[in-house]
Amino acid sequence: MSNHGTTFDIGQYNALHVGMTRVLPAATTGIDPKELLRKINEEGGINRLQGAVHSALVEMIGNLPVVAPVPTFFGRMVGSTIVVVNRRPTVEKMVELGKFDYRWDNGNINSANFPHDKGRPKKETVTIDWYEYPQSADSDPIVDDLALQRHRPMTNDETLSVAIQHPKLQLEHPRVGLGSSWVGSGRVRRVPVLEGSGTQRYLLLSRWDRRWLSIFLFGAVAL
Repeated sequence: MSNHGTTFDIGQYNALHVGMTRVLPAATTGIDPKELLRKINEEGGINRLQGAVHSALVEMIGNLPVVAPVPTFFGRMVGSTIVVVNRRPTVEKMVELGKFDYRWDNGNINSANFPHDKGRPKKETVTIDWYEYPQSADSDPIVDDLALQRHRPMTNDETLSVAIQHPKLQLEHPRVGLGSSWVGSGRVRRVPVLEGSGTQRYLLLSRWDRRWLSIFLFGAVAL
């Protein structure tokens, strides 16, 4: 709940309640109860009382401390997968090891366009956390949301490692790695995606600026 940009927590509601119990007596100090009732019943009496209470409340609320809003995450983690990322083979070899039934990337997922992750070990074990977004979402807000949850998006090396070591995952849900991208013809930015249909497994490049439906899962690694 907010009032004039002020966010309230439980403690502030308690303070407001205590304040209310003090405002009314303060607004009517020194007045005999019968006289108070008579004045309230007079024409305009209730308005004067309301005005006194309102002024006291405005002053009290204005002095309440502002509480920082709690971040709201719109994605949720639905599972995790452990992979061993081996960067010794070329990207081309990693694609070959993925044994995809179809490639819809026109050969553009290669070492030139998607070089191995800089500064990473040649071989390491990584836990990929999978995030879903119940409402369709764009790439930039998803990356921002993952950062709020102290995660970075899955890279191409990690995406291909998932395909190699856990080939059936993409048949359950398409998997997206927003941590690596390539700008090709028409200056269109694209990212690697693992998809499937039936028993067929696909490797493709998809536009960064597309709208992702709720069926997609986004790989992320804890920071």
